[in-house]
Amino acid sequence: MNKENQKEMQQVYMELQMIDQQIRQNQQQAQLIEEKIIELHSTIESLDDVKNAKKGSDILIPVSSGIFAKAQLTEDRSLIINVGADIAVEKDVDGTKSLLEEQVNNMREIQNQIVSQTEQLGLKAYTIEKKLQTLVSEK
Repeated sequence: MNKENQKEMQQVYMELQMIDQQIRQNQQQAQLIEEKIIELHSTIESLDDVKNAKKGSDILIPVSSGIFAKAQLTEDRSLIINVGADIAVEKDVDGTKSLLEEQVNNMREIQNQIVSQTEQLGLKAYTIEKKLQTLVSEK
């Protein structure tokens, strides 16, 4: 095997490794997005519970992971929503649910783009793998 062929094999192999790494990163991103979507669906279900609860009902308010405070539900069913940059707005339950459903839709769209990109990378990796096999068999 000549040095030029060996150098080309190394370059093709490195390209294949980089694509493989990008595929793994994309899969991790897609998984994180899926976990966030599940969390948002859980929050939407909780909002339904809040909406259907009677005035004066005892509820648990999450303070931190696994830590809750007891509270009573007042007649006012408004929620305070952090919209970023330390700005909070007041919304009713339905408005909050709509906002969360919009976030879910946006995340699904991003997730679909990541999956599509991953599929394209997979096809590219397959092509490069074939090229590498050809180079190896030429030696």
